[in-house]
Amino acid sequence: MIRTLKLLLTGLVLSLAFVACEKEYSAENGGLPGSGTPTGTQSGTGQFTWTGAPGACVTPSISGVYQVGTALGISNTVAITVDVTTIGTYIITSGTSGGITFSAGGTFTFTGPQVIVFTGSGTPTAAGNFNFIPGTNGCSFLITVSPGALVTDCKACSYIPYCSGSSFTYVDTLGTGTSVSTTGITFVSDTTMDGKVFSKFSSTGGSTTFTYYNCTGGVTTVIAFNGADKITTTLLKANNAVGSSWTDVFTSGGIPTTYTWSIIAKGVPRTVLGVVYPDVIQVHLVGTVSVPPAPPVEFAQGDYFYARNVGLIENITYNSFTGMQESHRVIQSYFIP
Repeated sequence: MIRTLKLLLTGLVLSLAFVACEKEYSAENGGLPGSGTPTGTQSGTGQFTWTGAPGACVTPSISGVYQVGTALGISNTVAITVDVTTIGTYIITSGTSGGITFSAGGTFTFTGPQVIVFTGSGTPTAAGNFNFIPGTNGCSFLITVSPGALVTDCKACSYIPYCSGSSFTYVDTLGTGTSVSTTGITFVSDTTMDGKVFSKFSSTGGSTTFTYYNCTGGVTTVIAFNGADKITTTLLKANNAVGSSWTDVFTSGGIPTTYTWSIIAKGVPRTVLGVVYPDVIQVHLVGTVSVPPAPPVEFAQGDYFYARNVGLIENITYNSFTGMQESHRVIQSYFIP
């Protein structure tokens, strides 16, 4: 049991979290609730019927980015097929939902099937799935709005600047140096989990795993998966004072585990592979496991070193029973756009 937990901590070191499997939550796969369906207005001399009304529009073509706080523009369009019976003019709007609306206007010059292109306007005020019905008897279409980025500039979280396009290469040593490998950590995409925007990173070494990072106000949260277990930990609270600590409690494989993090030093230099990093935060980690009725047992410790404008530069873990080093990670190269 203790061996399993030590392997989990080693996974935290080698992938900056635990051994992870790919799993995402987003509005696109049912993560966020929708709203009501507002109706719009319709005028003009043209006469037509909506393909799919009174239900969903048949294969509407939706373009553009829909994100909280980002104003809609000419690229935000929805193309819907109608069947024109009388030529003439048309002015159509949808109702407003989530801060946005859609409108179209023009002239039908021939009868039969043709496409009306609606352009969006407004600024999304909430994330979720929003239904719209253009006109007075139109068909409905769905717009999915993603959450806005919680940090407009990821480099504002300067001690873990995991930005779009960031990549890192580390040299990992297990035990006393008998096993050495190189691990690459690279940005993959942004994704939504727990209602927040996380940066998804792949860790490539012996196998490819995925971890998810969110930094808000200097607090960096990481999510990973160990089988069916979702592991959420707080790697760093960069604005906290030296001597402060925080705790993460979770269950993996049915075993209650506690991670206690403490800030040991701030603004200190650290030399790694001959490079001096002048402004570093050192965080110490103690891992304990609780298997009632026995008291909690400490199984591992670790030290993490984060350099300003770089991120993790070094990480060491120790076996609490033997006091021996179990793993050592050092940064070899990095790129932050």
